[in-house]
Amino acid sequence: MTTTKQADSATGPWTNLSTVCGGQFDNVMKAADPAIRAMGRLQLECMHLAMQRGRAWASFPAELAHCQSPADVARLQMQYWQTMNLNYAEGLHRLWHALAGLAPHPQVEDAAAIARDVIAVRPEAGASDKPRNRQAA
Repeated sequence: MTTTKQADSATGPWTNLSTVCGGQFDNVMKAADPAIRAMGRLQLECMHLAMQRGRAWASFPAELAHCQSPADVARLQMQYWQTMNLNYAEGLHRLWHALAGLAPHPQVEDAAAIARDVIAVRPEAGASDKPRNRQAA
């Protein structure tokens, strides 16, 4: 008695379809990985800047309470504004570098841009230009 071979898997024809779709989704996520990382870094830098400024704003009243003269208040305000300018300059610099990760990179594998590697075989120096008679052994 011969055994019959079952062509379909136990789950039916949908198994192959789900494997193909899952594989395509995996390829899409791998291709989007640099953009996802750049967006995460961008969000991290925005939060870092917001936390620096929030910390400075929250500590301002406590520092203002220690001031004893109008000159101290003016010095504190000037220090606050200078720190703010420094924080924003550094923050924007970091944000700019994070945004650079979102810029499209040129494809190196462009068929027109690839230089072909051709090996040229040159005759030896002093060899004659006459064709040689070759014979099989």
